[in-house]
Amino acid sequence: EGGLNPYLFEMANLREHCSWVHSGEPERATKKAKDLVRISVAKARLLEPLQKKSVPVTERALVIGAGVAGMRGALDLAERGFEVCLVEELPTIGGKTARLNTLYPTGEYAIDTIAPLMKETATHPNIKLLTNSEIGNVDGYIGNFKVKILRKPRFVSERCNACGKCVAVCPVETSNEFDFHLTKRKAIFTPFKGAIPQAYVIDEKTCNKCGKCQEVCEKKAIDLNEKPEELEFDIGTIITAIGFDSYEPPEGEFGYKTQKNVITMLQLERILDEKGPTGGELLLGNAFGPFFRSSASKNIVFISCVGSRQEPGVYKPLREGQQLNRYCSRVCCTGALKNALLIKKKYPDANVYYLYRDIRTYGRGHEKFYRDASDAMIRLMKYSSQAPPIVTSNSEELTVTVDDVLTGNETFAIKADLIVLATAMVPSAKLADVQGKLKIAKSADGFLQEAHAKLRPLDTATEGIFIAGAAQGPKDVTDAVAMGSAAAAKASIPLAQGKVDLEPIK
Repeated sequence: EGGLNPYLFEMANLREHCSWVHSGEPERATKKAKDLVRISVAKARLLEPLQKKSVPVTERALVIGAGVAGMRGALDLAERGFEVCLVEELPTIGGKTARLNTLYPTGEYAIDTIAPLMKETATHPNIKLLTNSEIGNVDGYIGNFKVKILRKPRFVSERCNACGKCVAVCPVETSNEFDFHLTKRKAIFTPFKGAIPQAYVIDEKTCNKCGKCQEVCEKKAIDLNEKPEELEFDIGTIITAIGFDSYEPPEGEFGYKTQKNVITMLQLERILDEKGPTGGELLLGNAFGPFFRSSASKNIVFISCVGSRQEPGVYKPLREGQQLNRYCSRVCCTGALKNALLIKKKYPDANVYYLYRDIRTYGRGHEKFYRDASDAMIRLMKYSSQAPPIVTSNSEELTVTVDDVLTGNETFAIKADLIVLATAMVPSAKLADVQGKLKIAKSADGFLQEAHAKLRPLDTATEGIFIAGAAQGPKDVTDAVAMGSAAAAKASIPLAQGKVDLEPIK
């Protein structure tokens, strides 16, 4: 403040290092204080002034991941007049939100809610959208990153009008990841109706290059010899919004993959979707087992905290080397109650059970879902972490046995026609790769680590790199969108200033 060079400053911290920690030994603390002053003076005599160096900033941002957080962040930056390079690993944008049925608390259909956001992102003149792509080498520093991006071939050009003739003749079928492996798709496909980009894409891993799709394509939009392309961009700031993965229960956990009609919550989202594999009916197709007819009164059991709040010594991992997820995933309770209410409304005669450890309906007003579930006669039963529900099968009949804490640990055996596992949100499978390339930290839970939970919740320890959405930890759609906007605001500051001061190292 007095005009001196700040790098000629040296502090002898007598409060924290002497008076506070040695209050019971004042004489020895005074001796130590004198030593600290002498040491600081000796160092100060050798200090030399340093000067900060200002460098220009490339007015272009990189956003990694085109889910709701990434799209919102990219659009906010683009609307401020900055160029944005938006990179998405999948062949379409929208992330996992595009695969949900309805959103709480409004009840709106997810795809209808985000469709305008997807369209605006894809058509904004300041956004260069690169789907089916991934980041490569990242060099440089804030304001002057150099990023290589590998754009993998789609094998189908923008001339494609999505007529579907290629799909009809394709002989290869594989599991459909968009429906969370409940259905099948062809090697040439579009992830869902209304996907952006609209053009079809060929799955290189499953395509046998038979050429039948090329023969029937009237637009000549298919090139089976297309090669990957490496692009390089100068980037000022980076936002990583790579999202999350859903916990995949090990085989046998609550009967998953060993018993019929045991599914995850995200699979239920696709089943309840009117545009999903069963047209919104609780009917199972041939691809994934014999679902029951919904007209009769049946028993549906939800089990919470599957993959969340796994305590050492209590939870026994079924998978070798499995990391325990000790955190709460925040969205599971509200999501399960939302779906339980949807089922009860559509099928009033169904018996719906919700088995939970604790109910935590995060978010303003979301406690209403718990009250509505009670009013709708959804049977709420609480289990302890030491005695989780047990799923067994006998003569094609599922039974869920639970000790209900609410009735003094009385044991109930529930005949279940469908079991829904409310699975956790876990770090994305690509997180380690992105973390290594960006040289940023991750938390003990495995998500990307912010610089400070309260003071710098969007920053990373690397200047100029920010995080948004579920890449940082479990988030619902509302939180992810808000965090995308917030990260864009932070990332735009160096871009708007046009220059940054580099910290002098020597």
